[in-house]
Amino acid sequence: MAIKGKRKPARRGGQARRRPISAPRPVAPVRKPAWYRTTQGLVVAGGLAIVVVVAALWAFANARSNAAELEDRQAALRSYTERVQGLLQVVNGPASQMATAGGLSDRELTRLTKSWTEVFTGAQAQLSQLAPEPGTESANRLVQNSFFLYGSAAEAFALVPDADEALKDRLKTQGATQAAAAGGVLNEAITLLDDARRDADMSASGLSPPGGAPPGQVPPG
Repeated sequence: MAIKGKRKPARRGGQARRRPISAPRPVAPVRKPAWYRTTQGLVVAGGLAIVVVVAALWAFANARSNAAELEDRQAALRSYTERVQGLLQVVNGPASQMATAGGLSDRELTRLTKSWTEVFTGAQAQLSQLAPEPGTESANRLVQNSFFLYGSAAEAFALVPDADEALKDRLKTQGATQAAAAGGVLNEAITLLDDARRDADMSASGLSPPGGAPPGQVPPG
C-alpha cells in the first residue's frame, strides 16, 4: 500500500509573479493651427491683400498719369520745335547772304540790307508771340537774342554804302562780328532745346543755325 506523502505546494506560475509596470503612454502634443488658419490670421491676411491690391491700382494709375503727362510734354515740345524751325527757314537766306556781305558792293548792300532788316524784324515779332513751352524758356530767350543780333548786323551793313571810306571796313567788320555772334547764340539755344527734348525721351531737334547747314526736318519723336 502506497504511503501518502505530503504534496509539494504547486507554484502559481504567472499568477504568483508581479507584472512589470508598463511605461505611461505618450501624450500627443496639442498642435496649434497655422496662423493663417486662425480668425486673426485670416483678418491680417485679408488686410494685406487689400493693401497690395490698392498699391497695385495706385501704381497703375500713377504710371498712366505719368505717361499721359509725358505725351503732352512731347507734343508741346514737338510743336514748339516745328515753329522755331519755321522761323529759322525764314531767316536762313538773309543770314547766309550776310556771311559773305564783306565782299558785296555798296549797290548790292543797299538792295539787300533793307530786306534783311525786314526779315529779322518780322522774325522777332513772330517769336515774341510764341509762348515757350515749360523747359524751353532759356532756349527761347537765346533765340530772341540771336534774332536781335542778326537785326543789328543788318543795320550795320546798311550803313556801309553811305559811310566814308575809312568807316566802311569797320562797319563791315562790325556787321560780320554781330552776325557770327548771333549764330553762336542760336546754336546754344538749339543745344538747350535738344536738352529739353532729351529729358522728354525725344531725339534731337535736327535744327541748325542760319548761315550753316539748312535746318533739317524735325524728327517724329
